[in-house]
Amino acid sequence: MDQKTMEKAADLILSWRDGKALLEDTINKIDTLLGTHSCSYSNKNKLTPLDSTTAIQAMMAFFDFNKVHKTMTALDWKWHRVNQSVAAVPTLQEIKTQAQQHLEYAMKHGGHVDCGGLNATYNKEKEVLSLQFIAVGFDYYLEDDD
Repeated sequence: MDQKTMEKAADLILSWRDGKALLEDTINKIDTLLGTHSCSYSNKNKLTPLDSTTAIQAMMAFFDFNKVHKTMTALDWKWHRVNQSVAAVPTLQEIKTQAQQHLEYAMKHGGHVDCGGLNATYNKEKEVLSLQFIAVGFDYYLEDDD
């Protein structure tokens, strides 16, 4: 993320903190500005079963953790830590450690893990492992009319 984008994000956050903008509008503008970041590892050849160690190493090597850390810092996105009473923006290493734990859990148990903005998903049928950082999301479930 370049300096100009960081400054725009910071200005948006400050306008919300100063009461000059609605939270929803601010989140939408920041999401548009920063977007989300994702990375996937796929075993398309299927010559051998997906090796969890190789897949996780690939994810950790190619995922842009610096962008995640910069975004979390700009948004003042804090994590609560075990045995600490004060929440703080996670360090780059903490983000990497949490992502690796999410990936390992998703590979071992299937499905997905979603916590702290990090989303790890493993689709066993398609042999696809993915990691995303989602700054803003919204789900709407329609009720069945039956």
